[in-house]
Amino acid sequence: SRDNESTYYLAEIKYRILGDLDGAELLYNNIINSKSQKFKSDSKNRIIDIQISKGNLKQAIETIDKLYTKDDFLTFKKIQILFYEHKFDDLKEEANIIFKKNDKNNKYYNDILKITNNLMLFHDNDNALKKYANAMFKLYQNKRIESIDILKTISNNLNNQIADKITYETAYLKLLQGDITESIRLLNKIDSNNSAYIESSILLKAEIHDYILNDKSKAVELYLFFIDNFPNSIHYDTIRIRLRDLAS
Repeated sequence: SRDNESTYYLAEIKYRILGDLDGAELLYNNIINSKSQKFKSDSKNRIIDIQISKGNLKQAIETIDKLYTKDDFLTFKKIQILFYEHKFDDLKEEANIIFKKNDKNNKYYNDILKITNNLMLFHDNDNALKKYANAMFKLYQNKRIESIDILKTISNNLNNQIADKITYETAYLKLLQGDITESIRLLNKIDSNNSAYIESSILLKAEIHDYILNDKSKAVELYLFFIDNFPNSIHYDTIRIRLRDLAS
């Protein structure tokens, strides 16, 4: 019904923009309890998101088990919660079921892959993995400063790939916090061409100079460095187009 539609969009504003979790939850529940089926499934999914955001992980799992159908979203949410709860063996089991199906049409396939890649990356450092999971949980709850503080406690003495991952993600969060100087300082620490984060770090620096600091000459210098050093990058054509725009 039209009533459900307007209620849903109002709930989305409360949840996504205003951060009013209680107000949004009330509206989503109104839709779930209404006679119309419209937006009912989306509202059930949002209730789970809100439970996670509030830190009610046990309740979220219970809600998923109660709703459970062969639903890609619910499976992804279960895997996400298992990550936040440090139940890494259970997570692997759930993920392997998805991977065995090899269903690339599952729109959460890459998100699940991303979570399991973290398990592989931190495979020999359980303590660092738990801290990283805690940081991602805080980030999901929109507690950015707390997330940054946890990331800072993950030792730089770990392998270079983990160190660069933590550095890059902290730099990005610092940028979102408006601390541009610290963001650039951190990105400059990623300087090995062998790093999995070197392309992302140079590109983010270039975009900071281009779009935020309006320092076009520095942006051009970084873009040119990028296309000279990474001709096979998926970003190559986009950067060439941007260079052409800056030159015109």
